[in-house]
Amino acid sequence: MNYDVEEDAELLAMMREMFVQRNRDRADELKEAIAAGDTARAHRIAHTLKGNAAQVGETGLNLAAAEAEALLKTGGAVPGELLSRLGAELALAIERIEALLPKEPEEGGGAPPPDAAQAMALFGKLETMLDELDPGCFGLLGELRAIPGTEGLAYQIEEFDLRSAARTLAGLKEKWRGRDGEEKQRADSG
Repeated sequence: MNYDVEEDAELLAMMREMFVQRNRDRADELKEAIAAGDTARAHRIAHTLKGNAAQVGETGLNLAAAEAEALLKTGGAVPGELLSRLGAELALAIERIEALLPKEPEEGGGAPPPDAAQAMALFGKLETMLDELDPGCFGLLGELRAIPGTEGLAYQIEEFDLRSAARTLAGLKEKWRGRDGEEKQRADSG
């Protein structure tokens, strides 16, 4: 297998974007779970945050989340100082990562949505990746989001629910297959 630096850079950029989207409120969620006495949920939140921080290279956050996770695993109380430090590390991590993310294009400056043939071509590529549980499908999320009606599919992929995503994709392909036929028919008669 050849190592592709560009694909690696794209994957890291996508992971950073997903980190910001998914973890913005994690410190508050952790505090709420602890306050509610839901140790199992608090442990899951700390564990997930620890792993996500490691994936994007946020060592300080990773260590704070690991410390909270270890305390929660043994049934120990998480001191307020640790929760404050974890919240501060999370805020800094998000600030650093957001500075690295590409800026959103100005309104009206984006590309037009793809036509049915382009959507079907993307769906075909995505179908193969989902069938093989290929994490490369995450690299298609930007193109996928440009297609109206794919929000649920994009969410399933982001949540690593690739089997459900494959089922959702099958339904979308049927819907778009009809549009592709309509577009061809218009082109032939026009």
